[in-house]
Amino acid sequence: MFFVSRLYTGVFGLMIFVMSACNVMAEKPSHDQEGFCVINIPLDNPKVYVEQKTIDAKLSPFDLHVMRVASTKQTFSSIELCDEFDDVLMSRDAFIMTDYRNHDGMGFGYNVFHTKKGHQIVVKTTGNTHMEAGNDLADASITGMVLSGTGPFAGVIGDYQSKEQFNWKSGQTKSVRQVLRLKKDKLGS
Repeated sequence: MFFVSRLYTGVFGLMIFVMSACNVMAEKPSHDQEGFCVINIPLDNPKVYVEQKTIDAKLSPFDLHVMRVASTKQTFSSIELCDEFDDVLMSRDAFIMTDYRNHDGMGFGYNVFHTKKGHQIVVKTTGNTHMEAGNDLADASITGMVLSGTGPFAGVIGDYQSKEQFNWKSGQTKSVRQVLRLKKDKLGS
């Protein structure tokens, strides 16, 4: 009897833990003090490289830079947006150009978020990366500004922040945090 009640408690506890974990991953959007709709993008679906072209630029015998043009895709499992947008995010395409010396460097590009209703949100991004000696993954900090959108996102303002770890040589990426903030611009609405 003790074993059965322990098993039942253990399974029940596991069910609560799994349900709690799912609730964390499916976090509802909220509004911050500035009135922006804050969307925390779940980390369950990693981005994948669609294409990548690298150029080894030997600037001197001791200074090798790797310049890269790439595109990535990340699909989501229906990320809810705030009520005023009445839509959900489904995917994100990124088009980037980077300049690395090993994995230290910078990059810039564009992210295009796609919604279920066929609308887009375009974000211009810049980022910096650094890899500590002995690590397999570099740390990247990316920030962006919302440039434009279609449908209910026309005239929207906002920003994007991302922290990730990656190794472009092996194609490994690991999102640590992604946040998109959106607000209908009073002048553009």
